[in-house]
Parts: sequence; structure tokens; C-alpha cells
Amino acid sequence: MGPMGLIAHDVFHRFVHAEHAAMPERHAAREARQAHARKARVKLILAENGLDPAEIFLLLGTSLGPERGVIMHAIYDVIRGEGSVNTFGVHASVVQERAAKAAVALAREGLSV
Repeated sequence: MGPMGLIAHDVFHRFVHAEHAAMPERHAAREARQAHARKARVKLILAENGLDPAEIFLLLGTSLGPERGVIMHAIYDVIRGEGSVNTFGVHASVVQERAAKAAVALAREGLSV
């Protein structure tokens, strides 16, 4: 790279740094939009693989309350390969099958729960 290329690179670098420093809210808003899009995509993949919370709670007979959060975290653990389906009783094989499919779909898109 010649001297003009180095100068152009330096100017561009300073511009990007100045923009980020002057408008951090723009950067934060972009990151928030991306995080929201990832979360929405994860929810859709879970639903496509039979792990929509409403469907799971109906299957398991889970009533309203904090137990629902415990159930979903246990399912996330199974998807990540960190938990056991034994806590799902007679529905263990169904949860295992759906979690395995969801894990593949999430990995294919570089996502996780």
C-alpha cells in the first residue's frame, strides 16, 4: 500500500471511530435490533420443531406459574446437550426428539438457546 493508501486508511479509521464515539446510541440501537431478530428467529425455530411454550405446556399439562420457566430452561439444557430428558417422564422421548431437531436447526443458523 502506497502513502496515499495509508493516509486514506487512516482517515477512514478516524471517521469510523469518531462516528462511533459521537453516536453510540446508533450503535446500541443496531445491536438491539440484531439481538431482537436473533431471539425472534430462535423462537420460530423452537416452534417449528414442536417446542413452542404453549404447545409444550399443553403436552406436559403445566399450569400457570414459575414452573413454566423451569420447564423451558430444562428444555434449553436438553437442546444444548447439558440436561437430561428424564424430568419429562412419559414425554421424555418426544422432548428428546424435538430438542435434537431444534439443536440441528439452531446450529445450522449459528444460533443457540
